Amino acid sequence: MGGAAAQPARVPAPDGPAGHAAHGGLGDHDGLTVIGADIRRMRTERERPDDSAPVPAGVGASPQRPAAQGLALRLPDGSIEPIVGELVLGRAPAIGRVTGTSIPRPVVIGAGDPDISRTHLRVAVEGGTVVVTDLESRNGTHVVAPGQSPVRLRPTEPTPVLADTVIDLGGGWSVQVVNR
Repeated sequence: MGGAAAQPARVPAPDGPAGHAAHGGLGDHDGLTVIGADIRRMRTERERPDDSAPVPAGVGASPQRPAAQGLALRLPDGSIEPIVGELVLGRAPAIGRVTGTSIPRPVVIGAGDPDISRTHLRVAVEGGTVVVTDLESRNGTHVVAPGQSPVRLRPTEPTPVLADTVIDLGGGWSVQVVNR
């Protein structure tokens, strides 16, 4: 049959542990979707000091690795906070709550407001993308992407967001991801 390109056949993975191992340990995972565990694993691999692979610009922002150009947070008072390394937002952010090799920079939002957790949200640039993680805040965090309905973040699950996304911390406090 001429003209039609042959498509690779999809072979269902066998059930059980043997099927899991036979497909590189992916199980039902298609290998194309990035999940929170993948982001944490990539972050850990990237931050190893003995890693000889070059790090692309914007990955693992730190004083040695600058953030992706122009990504910042517009804070409730209108000021702009560049996203360099990791930021931890809250009414009294504790940098000890976040694991990793770099020290996050605390950003105070809603000081004294009980609707905002002490350590509420982590914001970082990973692979040129802003990634936000609710740090098991008491009242949760919602993200509102441009033209979309609000979505509540799952606690401790890193979630990528686009520029112009509004991050609602509750109690009338929100920040916005912006290009500078």
